[in-house]
Amino acid sequence: MPLSERERQLLEQMEQALSAEDPRLASQMRQGTDNRRRNRQFILGGAVVVIGLAVVLLGVMQQSVWIGAVGFLVMVAGAIYALRNPHHPHLGVFQPDGTQTPARAGRGSQSAQSLKRPKRPAPRSGTFMQRLEMRWDRRRERGEF
Repeated sequence: MPLSERERQLLEQMEQALSAEDPRLASQMRQGTDNRRRNRQFILGGAVVVIGLAVVLLGVMQQSVWIGAVGFLVMVAGAIYALRNPHHPHLGVFQPDGTQTPARAGRGSQSAQSLKRPKRPAPRSGTFMQRLEMRWDRRRERGEF
């Protein structure tokens, strides 16, 4: 059943509000998920792990350390392939105004201003334990315990 004109307008307003409020979430929702690719990657990686396990067992039966080591490396490579993030190449950089720019290809592709990190707050006074003790004392004074 198609949407009415009023429903389309409401949906567009909701999308614009979401984009203004949380641009990162909105961009992730626009990209969607590629479940078929993810499932294929997981199955292929699992198959490579099983093949690597078979090579390890062959190395044990042949009493060859080298064959076992190769099988182990095949297993690790299969696990890494199965568990890696398939959307990594699509990552980008979010600007302060909420726009997303593609991930930089190399050095110097973005201005130094956009790569600056926000300044860290000044370090707190005292050690970790001293700060914990001060927090404990404040809570006891307020009667929280």
